[in-house]
Amino acid sequence: MAPQPRFYFCLDFVLGREGGYSDHPADRGGATNCGVTQGLYDSVRAVLGKPQQAVRLITEAEVRHIYEREFWRPPKCHLMTPPLDLLLFDSAVQHGAGRAAKLLQSVVGVFQDGAVGPKTVGAVTDFERRKGIAGLVRAYVARRRWFYADIIRNDPSQKVFEKGWENRLNATQAACEKEL
Repeated sequence: MAPQPRFYFCLDFVLGREGGYSDHPADRGGATNCGVTQGLYDSVRAVLGKPQQAVRLITEAEVRHIYEREFWRPPKCHLMTPPLDLLLFDSAVQHGAGRAAKLLQSVVGVFQDGAVGPKTVGAVTDFERRKGIAGLVRAYVARRRWFYADIIRNDPSQKVFEKGWENRLNATQAACEKEL
């Protein structure tokens, strides 16, 4: 299945917030480039039969491939009404597809297994019918804010990232609001 134009729109937005190479000592993800951790890069290259290399050397084509395969398809962003697709995709890149799905599932009131299937999609559709896409987007943003606070509560060393996380979520929320 070829990526759709909406994927590229969301990809451009998210990559604009990710930045380049980073290896902050407090970042539990370790070395990261364009939002791709070294561990994820290693696993994707292994599946493709390619030798391991530093994530610092990741190509634009590899980033696109990984973003679609790991962060767009698993949480079913392509099935979400814009701008929820952008918000879910951004969350998947930052927290992982499973965590992004669990956050969505908690908002729409279904079992939080981290896999977006027919029940989750149906609950999203039902939530949109009852409260509108704007209500769903705002509820998901609020849930993400709570998640950030929970991370810091459980591991105070992560407070160093609080301002950056807040800025990113504010920018994503503003982009979503423009589409409502």
